[in-house]
Amino acid sequence: MIRRSIFLTTVFASLAGCSTDGHQKVSSTPPPPVDEIDRIYLQVSPNAVNWDGKPGPDGLEAWVHLFRLSQPLPVTVRGTLRFTIYEGVISENDLASARPFHSWLFDGEKLKLHQVRLMAGWGYAMRLGWGRNKPTTSSVTLTAQYLPLQGNPVHANPIAIPIGPR
Repeated sequence: MIRRSIFLTTVFASLAGCSTDGHQKVSSTPPPPVDEIDRIYLQVSPNAVNWDGKPGPDGLEAWVHLFRLSQPLPVTVRGTLRFTIYEGVISENDLASARPFHSWLFDGEKLKLHQVRLMAGWGYAMRLGWGRNKPTTSSVTLTAQYLPLQGNPVHANPIAIPIGPR
């Protein structure tokens, strides 16, 4: 697990455009949005998060970086990001037949409200709350999909997240 984490950190750092001296060259203003991307890098809080102080988790915090292979740093987009959550741990092969628990859509205009400048470059930060309909399982699986204005969708790898005490 640690080796995988180190490997992913190294890969992500190289994708993010780190310079040879270890400093990243991230602009202070977001790049102009594009329509097509090649990859999505999805990160999520290690556990479900409690925002309201009442017992039980309220949702997930997610961060997304979108990449074009022709560009060293993450890009911003014009299309739509869809996040889908499933109860339990769902493998990538079983997603097509799994029943979604909840979905969130962020179109290009809504995405502007979630733009953030992180160490790796510009991306998006979202709070994905599930409201009163809370998961009944001890874990959930989150997926992200980018839907361009034209062309094929791009999918992130699914991530399983523990819910913790409910």
